[in-house]
Amino acid sequence: MKRTVLVAAFIFLSAFVRVPAADWPQWHGPNRDGVSAETGLLQEWPTNGPAIVWTNASVGNGYGSVAVADGTVYIAGAIDGEGRLTALTTDGKAKWTHVYGAEHAGMYPGARCTPTAHDGLVYVVSGPGVVSCVKAGAGDPVWKRDMVADFNGRPSIKWGFGESVLIDGDRVICTPAGSNVTCVALNRKTGETIWRSPGLDQRHAMCSPVLLEHGKQRFIVTQVVRHIVGLSAKNGELLWTFEMLQNNHHDDAVKTFTPICADGHVFVSCGGTKLGSVKLRLSDDGRSVTAAWSQPRFRTGIGGAVLCQGRLYGVAGREGWACVDWQTGGVLHVSDGVLGKKRRGACIVADGMLYCRGLNGRFDLVRILPDRLVPAGSFTVPAPPKDKHWAHPAIANGVLFVRHKGTLLALDCRAKRSAGHANERRDTKGVQR
Repeated sequence: MKRTVLVAAFIFLSAFVRVPAADWPQWHGPNRDGVSAETGLLQEWPTNGPAIVWTNASVGNGYGSVAVADGTVYIAGAIDGEGRLTALTTDGKAKWTHVYGAEHAGMYPGARCTPTAHDGLVYVVSGPGVVSCVKAGAGDPVWKRDMVADFNGRPSIKWGFGESVLIDGDRVICTPAGSNVTCVALNRKTGETIWRSPGLDQRHAMCSPVLLEHGKQRFIVTQVVRHIVGLSAKNGELLWTFEMLQNNHHDDAVKTFTPICADGHVFVSCGGTKLGSVKLRLSDDGRSVTAAWSQPRFRTGIGGAVLCQGRLYGVAGREGWACVDWQTGGVLHVSDGVLGKKRRGACIVADGMLYCRGLNGRFDLVRILPDRLVPAGSFTVPAPPKDKHWAHPAIANGVLFVRHKGTLLALDCRAKRSAGHANERRDTKGVQR
């Protein structure tokens, strides 16, 4: 049986044309911008969507995505209230599972972070705010830090901590938030504190930080509940803030949008603000920002947005999927054919195509045209349409990963397959179905 499985796996993997391999080692991909450099992917999907390579229904409940690095898929989930970081082989089998502690048990219980894999170590943040580091090879624990106990961090009122840590050289950046601290930098090998930035007396906002290089300086950019924040990557100095209040002005607001940084500018969007979205211009020295433009129609909510060829793509509230000019902020077009009637959702870019996952369980491959977006195939995630289809998609080495709560799907998106394997599906035991 083992020999049969290995031979089948070899035939399956060799059936594709060779395309440039690309890992997806953290939240929103290699550069945290939702953009993959892969080519040779399908430009149109079959009637029922791309073939399912495997399904694993044992990853635990959660809303985070996957990290893929060095032939291993990492995902965080919760089983019976315990947070579990699971490492899977590329054919969906569990290599190891590390129990990292209690997971969020309040509103929408389960894991909410995407693991970060870097240089033989994997990092995960629990809903209660514990940052754990384990060895990638076998899941052995290395260190832990508690953002509440160690830094007086303040989670979002209803949803806990929802962050994927950022690696900056030998440092791990995370966001306890609160009266005495906003972000901290930890030694990525030992967990020791390197710096802590000043507090703004604001709660954690479910936002993952990004790194911005501007001139000769490097910055950390993230959000807390009322402000976008710019910090020195060197020492955590608070350089600037920009207020972006929710309509209700309450402290239970979340700002889940991962900032998009390009050309000396920072872009964020939030569905509950009057601004909708705003693009900030950094000063030459990076110590201040001014608003370059705002676009009230572009309100992406939890789905985020991507920047592709000078244009932003994401959800314009309930209008549909919008294309916004990066330079001017003008809405160039809105396409209501993407994801059907309930058009909200998340997207990433790979090989010039948008991969759009809707909150209704529908998934579309979308062709980008100058004046519109055109669906090029779709499938429905096998789960109730009114369920929480919140996990963002990820793509690595020609495989699309789609998570729904405790189930992870891997779908083949490579451009060419042999006819004999076009409809083959395998479960985590490698048995053909």
